[in-house]
Formats: sequence, structure tokens, C-alpha cells
Amino acid sequence: MKHRSLLRIIPAIIFLLSATLAASDVFLLELLTVPSGHPVHRWWQYLFLTAAWLSAAAVFNQMIRWILFDKILTRAIGGPVPGVLKALSSVLVYLLTITAIVGLIYQQSVTAFLAALGAGGIV
Repeated sequence: MKHRSLLRIIPAIIFLLSATLAASDVFLLELLTVPSGHPVHRWWQYLFLTAAWLSAAAVFNQMIRWILFDKILTRAIGGPVPGVLKALSSVLVYLLTITAIVGLIYQQSVTAFLAALGAGGIV
């Protein structure tokens, strides 16, 4: 049981680390003697902001499972919550997160992303 509780904090640690690295990009890259206009700055932001968003989604997903499904809904229905409902909520959380990453970090069209996702679902 102790390993399980340690595994739950890994996404939070990754979130804090990636958010810190994304916020301190100018200082760290200057320390590594990377010139200010170099494309590494952009890729550094892409990498660590994407990692921060995905790890934040993992933490949020764990909180939803623990608070909503394991505590509230289990008491409300008097038994375990169906796994399909938990999986569906996870898919929704990660879909919204990936959509936010595409729109906010990579500054691409969210409409085109969702259209491509729908077309892929049809095929």
C-alpha cells in the first residue's frame, strides 16, 4: 500500500518540476550559454509547458477519482462505481487537456484539431 501512495505523488512532482523549469527558462538557458534568439528557447517552452499541463491533468484526474468516485459516488450508490464511468471521465480530462495544449502552447487551431480527431474516430 505504501508504494501506491508514493505513485500518486509522482504526477505532482513532475508538475512542479516542469512548471519551475518552464518558468525559469531564460535564466537556465543563459546559464547554459544558449543565445537569446536560439530555437532551443521555443522548444524548451514547448517541452516543459506540455509536461506541466499533462502532469496537472494526471493530478486532476487522480483527485476526481479519489474525491468524486471513491468517496462521494460510492456512498451515494452504495457500491463501487463502474469502471466505464471512471475511464470515460479520464478520457474527457485528457481530451480537454490536449485541446488546451494545442490551442494555448502550440497556438494552433483547436477547431482543426477537433475536426481531425473526429475524422479519425470515424475511420
